[in-house]
Amino acid sequence: MDNNPYRTPQTEGAPLGWGFGPKAALERLYHEYPLDNTPPEQCVEFVFHTYYGLLAFVVQHEHRFRLPPDRGRELLWRFHKFNLSWGLLAYGALVIPLLSYGNYLAQKRRIAKQVQVRRRF
Repeated sequence: MDNNPYRTPQTEGAPLGWGFGPKAALERLYHEYPLDNTPPEQCVEFVFHTYYGLLAFVVQHEHRFRLPPDRGRELLWRFHKFNLSWGLLAYGALVIPLLSYGNYLAQKRRIAKQVQVRRRF
């Protein structure tokens, strides 16, 4: 079994769910940003947390990616939009947008630092 943390979370052999709901929305995001053959030295690493739930509960997922910088920033924005839509239905709806935006800005800075370091060398 592969322990690579940078792979898509889809179950082997399971069809891609195009239904409605937060899990289907996350699957669509993973499907739109698959692993590609970009060399690792041209990629940046980042982590983002998504939140969803319904009234009395909240589910948090951690997503780890290694993508080219422009695709990484685009995916960060898509995850933030996911949190703003699905996170508002969860318990803690007043806090989730603030957490999401803080995480978005932190990961954007992380990407910028990785690009800056790469340009020096």
